[in-house]
Amino acid sequence: MAKINKETLSRIEGMQYACDFAEKNGIEALKKEIAFRSNTKLPFTVDRQQVIDYQAYIKENVFSTLSLMSVLILREEFGFGSKRCARFVNKLRDNTEQLESKDLSWKDIYEAMKEEIDFDVNVSDEILNMEV
Repeated sequence: MAKINKETLSRIEGMQYACDFAEKNGIEALKKEIAFRSNTKLPFTVDRQQVIDYQAYIKENVFSTLSLMSVLILREEFGFGSKRCARFVNKLRDNTEQLESKDLSWKDIYEAMKEEIDFDVNVSDEILNMEV
């Protein structure tokens, strides 16, 4: 019997994972899993739920630090008090949730700011076309 090289062994393991996944979750779920793994470049050995949990952790920390820095600037530069800062943070959270639910996109925001107030931020096409 011939030795199996690492690449062939990896393919066999991947096919076995896909077969088991499809039997347990169905073909449509497998298609979504393949898209997820392709987009994230994560091997199937990494647990998807752990990745989702970690993404949520990172998002919340980014949101918190962005909110805190924004409130600092609103207070120092524009004299905002606690009520106006709270309104700002609530609106920021609402818009963030709209991005996550795909009711809003970075491209929508960019185009609206450009059109409404002629405000142009140097944002890469990668960000403008990113799906949250």
